[in-house]
Amino acid sequence: MSRRLDELVLTKQTVNEVTAALDGTRRGDGSFDPLFLLAPRHGGRKALVGALLPEAPLVVMNGASLPREIEPFEQVVREALCEAVLQGSALYLDDADALAGDENAARRVRLTELLSDVRARLLIGLNGPLD
Repeated sequence: MSRRLDELVLTKQTVNEVTAALDGTRRGDGSFDPLFLLAPRHGGRKALVGALLPEAPLVVMNGASLPREIEPFEQVVREALCEAVLQGSALYLDDADALAGDENAARRVRLTELLSDVRARLLIGLNGPLD
């Protein structure tokens, strides 16, 4: 169960900015653009968006824990997508930084393909800027 917004220690400005960013991802056809959330590890990204999107729990995939081989990687991503759609919740890719680098290029391409036509809200958590 997600924490309530009043349980989090946040500035009103932070809440307003993230709320506006979430609202800004909605497309006219009911789908969503992805939203990138940049904050240090354990910075409360999931707790904040969970509190702002309380209608269903976040479905979380951890980029560092995703399989390295393409077939099992695809299976995990597809299952997470299906779960997010069935629950009407957002799909949160945590530690997306773990998919950086040349050695992960094929997984990034496949992830982009799998997520390109999804109507679920997609949130991407980064621990730092990608170079």
